[in-house]
Amino acid sequence: MSDLPVDLDDSTLVPSEPHPPNPAETERPIIPNDLEIPDVPIPTSHSIRSSTETLKRRAAEVMENVDRLLKEEDDEVVPPEKIARREVGDVDSTEKYNQRLKTYTISVWQCKPKELSPRKCAARGWLVTDRDILHCADCKAYLSAQVPVFNGNALEGYEARIQKLSSQLIDEHAKSCIWRSTSYREPLESLTPDAVFKKILARYESLENMVPNNFHCIKPKEITSAHLKKFDGKQAETVFMAICGWEYGGSRDKITCTKCHRVTSLFLFNENKPFEPLVQHFKWCSIFDVKTYPKWREDIERVASIKASPQSHVRSVMHIKMRMKEAFSHADRSTLKFT
Repeated sequence: MSDLPVDLDDSTLVPSEPHPPNPAETERPIIPNDLEIPDVPIPTSHSIRSSTETLKRRAAEVMENVDRLLKEEDDEVVPPEKIARREVGDVDSTEKYNQRLKTYTISVWQCKPKELSPRKCAARGWLVTDRDILHCADCKAYLSAQVPVFNGNALEGYEARIQKLSSQLIDEHAKSCIWRSTSYREPLESLTPDAVFKKILARYESLENMVPNNFHCIKPKEITSAHLKKFDGKQAETVFMAICGWEYGGSRDKITCTKCHRVTSLFLFNENKPFEPLVQHFKWCSIFDVKTYPKWREDIERVASIKASPQSHVRSVMHIKMRMKEAFSHADRSTLKFT
């Protein structure tokens, strides 16, 4: 009887692998019975918050030390840009700005182009200490601002000198001085007719009892009868001066402009030499800011409820938008500083 064939699976066709060793036969490390296993605390949300606060506090201490070191190196380090203008010194102090502006008298500052106007220089922190010499009271820097005599044959050299001086109004400050990165901004004034009228009336009242009998003031041609309706019954020449920005100057015969700080004496003018209320201002005075529609006239037309030119309104709106944007950007930087 023949043997029956046997069915073989695939496993019989390949070499068998060695069996894994018996766990009971392998050597295993012996753990001492007296081994002490320390308790490892599991982090909780409270402990994580506490650690985070500790890290924040230490980081804040490090930043304070860095700021202190930066301030100690006055001549080598520029203040961080995130510092708000209004937090540093008195850059927005109108009183200090006017004090600087008053130093630009005719005897020490004359024949300068608009790039070096007293308003621009004072807004950058400079005052005048001697003829053509600027000084910063904050960083103690000095700048010689002597301008060459204008010569049509050397126009290129003249313009190059003016451009250099204009840049030096910023660059000649110490690297840590706040005036390198900012300038004084004139505060916004109320533009309502009532507020403007009250200011003109206050100037009129300061002049009312000091005009001498032989004094004569020329009416600017831009002032019309419509502008004068609200001043019925008042002395005409005194009204002209008040409208043009003049007020009592601190002594019996002195009058002044609070914008350009021009001071003059009433006794110098009479019928033979009449007072011209616009001509007597310095040319850089802010009452002339808009050439096609000067600010002084804009004010009186607003008082008289005369429709101002579109350009005038556009300038006012743009000025307000610029100042609002500046204020919000400072607020953003302040917020970032403390978060």
